[in-house]
Amino acid sequence: MNFHYAILQNPGHNRVYFNLSGKLALAELKIAASRLSHPAKDVMIQKLAGVRYLTFTIEDKLNEEDLILISRLSFFFALYEIVEVDDGRALKPIQQAEYNHIDEKISSLMKYQGKTNELFTRMMINVAMLSSDFENAAMDLLDPVSGKGTTLFEALVYGMNAYGVELDPNAVHEASTFFKQYIQKERFKYTLDERRVSGASKTDAVFMKEFSFARSKDEFKNPALQRQLGMICGSTTQLSKYLKKKSFHLIVG
Repeated sequence: MNFHYAILQNPGHNRVYFNLSGKLALAELKIAASRLSHPAKDVMIQKLAGVRYLTFTIEDKLNEEDLILISRLSFFFALYEIVEVDDGRALKPIQQAEYNHIDEKISSLMKYQGKTNELFTRMMINVAMLSSDFENAAMDLLDPVSGKGTTLFEALVYGMNAYGVELDPNAVHEASTFFKQYIQKERFKYTLDERRVSGASKTDAVFMKEFSFARSKDEFKNPALQRQLGMICGSTTQLSKYLKKKSFHLIVG
């Protein structure tokens, strides 16, 4: 038995990419479809009652992991099952999966010139993750050109550990100050470790600000439930000195 689904695209996705939004969303969905519990087919853009949807067919109902994967797509707004009724077809709403480790609004709170759009950033992370051989566990992501942290914050939303390198000390200061204020406001439990990662003297010293945080005191007691955010003010070309033997699952910048 086949099950047919339709995804309504986020209106904000349309505003950002205009005519390209459909093609980008379809490409992202095709990559995601390869990671579903059953092979998906007929992945396409369709108009239903004059409204554009991204549709696909699968051999069995979507399970919990499938729903999480679909719900975190950058263009996702709502998911429906296409069902047959007496007078044709109808859309049956499906509850969106809860996947956020922290509120996704964090990426949109900072406003500044030159900021990478958070929906585009989310798409880049999804494409990297879904194209990899890694599972959806707590991955480590590196942004080698982290700016004021849009990619880092999006990674935290997904429950990843995020590390970034940025030459501009003002950008690092603003991003770290913003994040500290954010987790304080949200009443997260955290520690902040600011340490030298390179340089023998003050003139060539490079520092990293590393947050370890959890959503509650109880979670913080369990190291497996803690997440890390590290921001380095330095050159990406010197990463091997800054992070020594550390490796990453994803590099997104």
